[in-house]
Amino acid sequence: MLDNYHWFNHLLVNTDGSRFTFLHRWRAIIEDRQKMAGSGFVTRMITADMHGKDQYIIDPSGFTSHFIWRDPNHIFAYTKPAGQEAGFYLLEDKTGQYQRIGASKMLVNGHQTYLPHHHNEWVLNDTYPLQGPHAGIIPLPYSY
Repeated sequence: MLDNYHWFNHLLVNTDGSRFTFLHRWRAIIEDRQKMAGSGFVTRMITADMHGKDQYIIDPSGFTSHFIWRDPNHIFAYTKPAGQEAGFYLLEDKTGQYQRIGASKMLVNGHQTYLPHHHNEWVLNDTYPLQGPHAGIIPLPYSY
């Protein structure tokens, strides 16, 4: 890993301001910047307290994508845990526990958010136009 290019992004503070999460990403160093911009990368999600201490790798899968805090202890993310299919998962901070959410309704990755005033029961997820076997399906808000 030492001979790779590393960066972090997508910093997001939890709902009570006690912890934050970010994505740690890396890829092989490529001298040609055009080729580097188009190359793949690996991602893991890390949480920490507001002083940067008490760090925890909440998602080591290498596939973490879009995410949002549901509450102070749970992150709703599109990922692919080891041995599981890619999809939306509710990850519990500092425990290693996760639960698949919306497998039959939330078919593709997107930017998700919880709708306010609904006790975190409704998720809105935007997506790119669906392709292949899901073409023509209009994504709708999901409840779980």
